[in-house]
Amino acid sequence: MRRQTAYWLCLLGCIVPRLCSARTLNVPDAFPTIQAAVDAADAGDVVLVAAGVYEEQIVLKSGVQISGAGVDSTTITHGSRVVLQLEPGVARSVVQDLTVDGQGTAELGIDCPRQSSLALSRVTIKSARAGVTCSGVADVDRVFVQDIFGRGILAIDATVSMTNIVVSHIGGEGITIHDTSAILHDVAVSDARIGIASSGWSSPSIERASIERCVTGLA
Repeated sequence: MRRQTAYWLCLLGCIVPRLCSARTLNVPDAFPTIQAAVDAADAGDVVLVAAGVYEEQIVLKSGVQISGAGVDSTTITHGSRVVLQLEPGVARSVVQDLTVDGQGTAELGIDCPRQSSLALSRVTIKSARAGVTCSGVADVDRVFVQDIFGRGILAIDATVSMTNIVVSHIGGEGITIHDTSAILHDVAVSDARIGIASSGWSSPSIERASIERCVTGLA
């Protein structure tokens, strides 16, 4: 009994300081840019971004959450390369309540590469050559992808869950799944060349999908 008590006390001693040490880093009140706050953050910290337009490219860190003031209030924008990206090995990053705007010239809105994981919630991605590319693990909920010149969402050799997704005004495929384990529930794709394209060994679970005004619905 004493050994069990000592074990649990030791475990709590390791966990509680980590929970208590989680911080909220405010942009722009405490940090002038989102990237400066992310660089200063540790796993478990929240970068809280006030309403406004922030012209910068963001590289995420493991376990760090970026929260805006809402898709109509907080915008991260940049006109070249990738607006928001993870590096391989970055895990459990969270982005929510903001818009990612590629200004019509960025190559990609959000990139989740191999050996990385990302959760997106209440996010709009717009005006880029491609919207979201994932080769890692992604949990995507209540996300809008619009006004994209190429592919809206591309998952290749990935594990993805997409719920409550709206993809519209896409020059190429709305959602592309290749060699990927995918769940697509409550998905709407409109005004794209192809609504949902699946290839390789992919056999996505699709429920309650709406495809409208696409040259080809499913491919």
